[in-house]
Amino acid sequence: EGEGENDEVMNDEKYPFMVDDEEEEKEDFAIRQSDALIVVAAAEQEYSNLEIYLYEEDKSNLFVHHEIMLNAYPICLAWIPYVPGSNASFEKKGNYIAVGTFSPCIEIWNLDLVDCVQPIIELGGETKDAESMPLASMKRKKKMKYYKEGSHLDAVLCLSCHPTEVNYLASGSADKMIKIWDLTTQK
Repeated sequence: EGEGENDEVMNDEKYPFMVDDEEEEKEDFAIRQSDALIVVAAAEQEYSNLEIYLYEEDKSNLFVHHEIMLNAYPICLAWIPYVPGSNASFEKKGNYIAVGTFSPCIEIWNLDLVDCVQPIIELGGETKDAESMPLASMKRKKKMKYYKEGSHLDAVLCLSCHPTEVNYLASGSADKMIKIWDLTTQK
């Protein structure tokens, strides 16, 4: 009779501390409402990235949660508190960041995705399609550059989200222009 009780206790289902490795990994990557995200733009030689740190206040724990590789050197960042791209998304909260770089493109990244390889939205920037985009700038006599409609023509130096109308993003550039972007239309 005593052996039967021990057999039940030794069963893995009775031990709550026995956790599957996959479940433990999912818990490590989960971002809770009580956690704080800190985003750092970093550049080393030819490599640029965003480092997303997670701070767990209850445990006083700070660590790199994940990294996002960038195509150009980052200059400025602006946090976007909702899912950009549609009117209905204003109610959906999220962790997104707009990144201004030495290129004329503004990239918007989803910080909640661990393995993202490209931004969810690109505002402005260069294009190779010379026929559809009439805006061109002669930087060098040999090479003509074509830009998307409404794009900055040089590096994006500053970004700021409107404090109450979260669908508006302001950007300032080395081309001496300030632009107001509507994130719902992406223009």
